[in-house]
Amino acid sequence: VHAALTESVTAVRVNASYRSVDIVADPTVAQIAVTGQHTVRREGTTLVVESMDSPFTLNDVGEPGAKGHASFSFADLPRGLAWAKSWTEQRLVVRVNPELPVELDAAGASVKISGIEGGAKLRVIAAALKLERVRGPLDLDVLSSSVKGFAAPTGTSRIACESASVKLLLGAGSDVRITSRNRL
Repeated sequence: VHAALTESVTAVRVNASYRSVDIVADPTVAQIAVTGQHTVRREGTTLVVESMDSPFTLNDVGEPGAKGHASFSFADLPRGLAWAKSWTEQRLVVRVNPELPVELDAAGASVKISGIEGGAKLRVIAAALKLERVRGPLDLDVLSSSVKGFAAPTGTSRIACESASVKLLLGAGSDVRITSRNRL
């Protein structure tokens, strides 16, 4: 047995683009349980969930899929708009043990994270992120996105945003110091 496979899982990373993503704490789950189109792999002690297909990625025969090349044509616009709209209905649901720290890389996504107790490292680009009852160390990198919700950051936490909006209600036990920089 490979040594890395016998080590306990210590974190969960979710990589997703162009879809709705729900990351929900579930104490009945030992590590993770995932529904929706995805792949899972292990990197050391981290479980990595990926759902990166975009609505503009085609497979080798010109249909939606992970392989091949991106393509766009104005001739396909009526079909393309309906297809692109249906893509927003593709939902990825990741149920996570609440004690596991969560990492997220999301682009063009609508993301909701709730009940996480182990902290979170979140990077979002052109996304909408909603936090509900997130506790522990919080590391947010937000670019051209919106972040709203409730969090109780502890330990070393940071929020960096550029061309973004961040509105967080801080929970009891939050220990924060706020500094800001404005660059033109």
